[in-house]
Amino acid sequence: MKNLIFLCVLIAFVFLVGSCRDTNPTNSKDTEDTSKVTEVEFHDINLGDMLFLIGTELSPDGSIIAISGIKKQNSSFSGVFDTKTGIELFEYESYAFPVNFSDDGSKLLFMGVKDTAVVINTHSGEILQKFSGVSTPRMLPDGSAVIFKYRNQDLKFGVYSVLDGKKIKDLTFTDIADSYWDFVGTRGSKRIILVKAYEDKNLTLSNVKIIEWDITTDTKVSEITIPNILYNELETGYTSDRSAVVLREPYTNSLNFFNTQTGVKINSVPIVLTSYRQSYGFSNDLTFATRKYDVDSKKLLPLATYNMSDLKSKQKLTMSSDSIDYTEYAYSNNSQFLAGFKTNNRKLDVRIWKLK
Repeated sequence: MKNLIFLCVLIAFVFLVGSCRDTNPTNSKDTEDTSKVTEVEFHDINLGDMLFLIGTELSPDGSIIAISGIKKQNSSFSGVFDTKTGIELFEYESYAFPVNFSDDGSKLLFMGVKDTAVVINTHSGEILQKFSGVSTPRMLPDGSAVIFKYRNQDLKFGVYSVLDGKKIKDLTFTDIADSYWDFVGTRGSKRIILVKAYEDKNLTLSNVKIIEWDITTDTKVSEITIPNILYNELETGYTSDRSAVVLREPYTNSLNFFNTQTGVKINSVPIVLTSYRQSYGFSNDLTFATRKYDVDSKKLLPLATYNMSDLKSKQKLTMSSDSIDYTEYAYSNNSQFLAGFKTNNRKLDVRIWKLK
């Protein structure tokens, strides 16, 4: 029963904040200069034997990809692969999903069963450190420590060393009155980011507050508010460095990008939502990938990347078939690589594009 519950949580993870998905594509009526988009290098990987993708992370240099999912035998799977050859480098235990790589790609954090988190050496598959009593863990980008909520404790965090597994410190959050905040990621290796939505009495609008907290001094660095916005943890998107957040606008059926440090809107033109459900990938260089949907022809346009600021096309991405509609995207932290995922005929197909 516990495994079944955990599997449900894993499936839900596909739609959580750290994933790179949202609900609809940009409207094809947006202005773009398709004559100047450029082709990019790509290669395909057929990992096969996969019914359902649960979570994935792409290493900063695009050379390694971590994937968790459900196999044909309805058993869970977590493995790490070479993106150039598709060869499996090593496999981790069932019922686990990848959380994040260190910036140098040498370490990978998995969230496992029974509230455990494990840091793995990506070159050897060796377990470097294991932590228990964990909820929503995140490895610091420099790979030195893992920070996580303690299980069943809303606003009590611990910082633990990857080297020896010992506790470095607890965070007190003495300047925060409310107990529950979403831990959405880190900014560098010195700060964490917390998000909370204060809903109006009709539960239709929110004032979204974003707090940046310094790990070393255990103090609040900044707090901003994005007013009158719709907030749903399952629908909200972020860039992997959490520099930008994607939120749904009320009444206009559109999405906008906001700077998480200033609250300023990044895009001059909103993403107009249509009735077609589609995925996005959000990059740290303030671009995003999607297939636009043409409302007149009712067809998907070719996959491309777009600037967040003006929604203009930046690069056209080669696809093996126009019929492929990727259900998941993952950018590398340096924005140089993009992976697209599609489960088709009981096989998981992955295509990797080199963007820069």
